[in-house]
Amino acid sequence: MPIRIELLEGIAILVVREEFGSREQFVIHRPIMLKENTPYTVIPLTQSVVVDFSYQTPMAQESKRIDLPNQLAYEPIRPKFARYGYLFILL
Repeated sequence: MPIRIELLEGIAILVVREEFGSREQFVIHRPIMLKENTPYTVIPLTQSVVVDFSYQTPMAQESKRIDLPNQLAYEPIRPKFARYGYLFILL
């Protein structure tokens, strides 16, 4: 059964592991549906986040609220270009 992840408050990144072990990172900006048995984690980028995890079962729909501790570290994206000099125009 697929799992639905929706970010209600804050900013977070979803890290998903591919079949061959590589990891993909996505900023969560809309509700997401993941296939069953897909390994994932949610990394908060703000002081706190509220995430709604839900999944459809053959019986009544069930929903859990999980408070995420801000223990995972976020490393900012570093630009891959270098500044070689400045251009000054004097009038």
